[in-house]
Amino acid sequence: MYPQTTTDDFRREENMETVEERIKQNAFLVGVSISKLPDYCGGVIGKTALADALAAGKLAKITAETIEEVLEVMWEMKKRTGLPIDWSQSASIRPVVEERLREYREADDPTPRYIFFVRTSSVSFFEVRRGGQVITTPSESQAAAFLTWELAHQCKQALKKFDVESLTDRFTNTMQRKQSTLTTDLAQLGFD
Repeated sequence: MYPQTTTDDFRREENMETVEERIKQNAFLVGVSISKLPDYCGGVIGKTALADALAAGKLAKITAETIEEVLEVMWEMKKRTGLPIDWSQSASIRPVVEERLREYREADDPTPRYIFFVRTSSVSFFEVRRGGQVITTPSESQAAAFLTWELAHQCKQALKKFDVESLTDRFTNTMQRKQSTLTTDLAQLGFD
């Protein structure tokens, strides 16, 4: 009988020499064939291209990261069900994998419900301080955004030292900005 593979064993495979070897090994552990794997990867690579890249050992880094992420999600699905999954039925399984992948990514980099901005006028937001000048933008997507009111208020106080009047404003995160895109330290914005 085959030894039972745990999640720790699955992740421990990262010490394998190449990413291509790791993908082949993890696909085997999940129980998905290399020819079916691209069906679950959102079109980042085709079946023939994946097979050729794995054989040649020349898989692009971003493609490899996506595939490894998909394999991690597939592994968690297999582990959760406790039963073998027929990955060849991609038309019916792919929507479930895609939903789990969204949840996996959201857990890794959540989208906060509310974010805070520093307004410098009714139509401008603070973006950054560069070369001693305060740069503003009319776009919320390019403006400096904060997870907490306290940090946004600190930014407002720092702007006050440069005679820039501003106010702190809370917005519902309709732009779906991820937490990793938010400012965590005023030094990122050019304040010492």
